[in-house]
Amino acid sequence: MTIYPIVYFKKSSKKYDCFEVVEDCNFEHENISFIVPKGFITDFSSVPQVFWSLIPAHCNASMPSVIHDYICQFAVLPRYQCDAIFLKLLKLEKIASWQYNLMYAYVRIFGWITYNKIQQLN
Repeated sequence: MTIYPIVYFKKSSKKYDCFEVVEDCNFEHENISFIVPKGFITDFSSVPQVFWSLIPAHCNASMPSVIHDYICQFAVLPRYQCDAIFLKLLKLEKIASWQYNLMYAYVRIFGWITYNKIQQLN
C-alpha cells in the first residue's frame, strides 16, 4: 500500500516553474520509506508548458513526480529503480495508460541527463 502524506507547496522564489515543499512529509511504499524534507524544490513532471494538454505537470501525477524527483536527486536508489517506482505510482494514481507510458518513456529516455548531472554534484 502506498501512503501519500498531505503535502503543501509554495511557489519557489528560485525558479519560475518550481515549487517548494512547505513541511517535511513521510512517504511509504511497500518496503520503501523516507522523508521528503521541508524546502525540497520540485518542478513536478519537468514537462514544458506547451505539452501540458497531453501530459499535465500537475494533477494526479504530482505526487509520483515529487517522489521521483526526490529519490533521483538524492540517489536513494539506482535510477532504473527510481523510474520503476515512478511508473508504479503513476499506475496507482489511475492516470490513463497512454499518459503514464509516455511519462515513463520520457524519464527512461531523457532522465539520465539530469540524473548524471545531479550525481556529479553530489
